[in-house]
Amino acid sequence: MVFANLIAGFAQMWANKRVVLIYYFTNLFLGIIVMLPFYATVSDFIDRSLMGKRLGGAFDINFLFELLRNNPGFGKTTLIMAFSGFMVYSLANLFLSGGAFATFAGSGRYSPHEFWGAAAAYFGRFTRLVMWSVPLVIAFFLVQFLVKELQDLIFGSDAYEYITYWGNWFRLALRGIFLMIFFLIIDFGRIYTILTGETVMRNAIWQGARFTFKNFRRAFTLGFTVFLIGVIGLMIYNPVANFFNAPNGLIVALLFIWQQLFIMFRMMLRLSLYSGEIYLYKGLNGEVLPLIAEKEIEAEPVKESKESEEGLSA
Repeated sequence: MVFANLIAGFAQMWANKRVVLIYYFTNLFLGIIVMLPFYATVSDFIDRSLMGKRLGGAFDINFLFELLRNNPGFGKTTLIMAFSGFMVYSLANLFLSGGAFATFAGSGRYSPHEFWGAAAAYFGRFTRLVMWSVPLVIAFFLVQFLVKELQDLIFGSDAYEYITYWGNWFRLALRGIFLMIFFLIIDFGRIYTILTGETVMRNAIWQGARFTFKNFRRAFTLGFTVFLIGVIGLMIYNPVANFFNAPNGLIVALLFIWQQLFIMFRMMLRLSLYSGEIYLYKGLNGEVLPLIAEKEIEAEPVKESKESEEGLSA
C-alpha cells in the first residue's frame, strides 16, 4: 500500500508540473537574494587573493580561513544572513505548501485560483500549526540527552571508546528519526486541516501526531523511502559535480545547470511526498483514491455503450 501511494504521488506530481516550477523558481529567487551579499564579499576578496584560481574544484577550507581572517565582520554577517535566509525560506515554503496540499487533496490538477487562494487562506493556520509544534521539537531534542544520561548510568562517564563511538552514532540516528517523525506530524497536521477545514491548530497538530503514531509503520516507511531516494540522488549528484572542476566559463555553466537539475529533483521529490501522504491519509481513512475514482468513472461510459450496442443488435 505504501509504495502504491508513493507511485500515485509521483504520478500526481508529474501531472502538476506547474506546481513544481513554482516551487523551483521560488527557491531559486530566494537563493539568489540570500547569496548576493556573500557573492559581493567573496568576489571582491577573490580579486585580491591568488587562491581564487583554485575555486573551480572542490571546496577549499584554507580559502575559507583566509576569507574569515581578512574579513573580520564576514562571520557575523554570515550568521545573520543564514538565519534570515532560513526564516524567509521556511515561511515561503510554508506559504506554497498550502496551495500544493490543497491542489493534491482537491481537484488534483493545478489551477491558479485554487493554488494561490489556498496558499493565502492556509498560511496563517499553517504558521500557527508550526508554532504549536515547538513543544514537540523540545521533547525530541531532550530525548537525546536522556539517552546520554542512560549511557552514563549503565557504563559510567568514562566508558570504553567503542561504547562512546557507537553511542554517538546512535544519538545521531535518533535525531534523524525524530526529525523525520516531526515533519510527518507537521505534514499530516496540514492534511487534516485542509480536509476538515480545522481552524484550531492545537487540534490539527494533535491529529497529525495521532495519525502518525497510529499508522507509524506505513507513515515512516513512506517518509524514509523518499529520504532514501534523495540520498541516492545526492550520491549521483556529488561525483558528477566534482567532475566539473575546471575554472573556466563553460565548466562553471555546466556545473550551474547540473546544480539546478538537482534542485528541481529535490522539489519534485518533496511534492511527490506531499501527494503520497495525502493518498496514504485518505486510503487509511476509507476514502476512494482520486486516481482510482477517475479510472472507474472513465470505465463506466464504455460499459454503458457496450450494453446499448447489445440492446440495439437484439
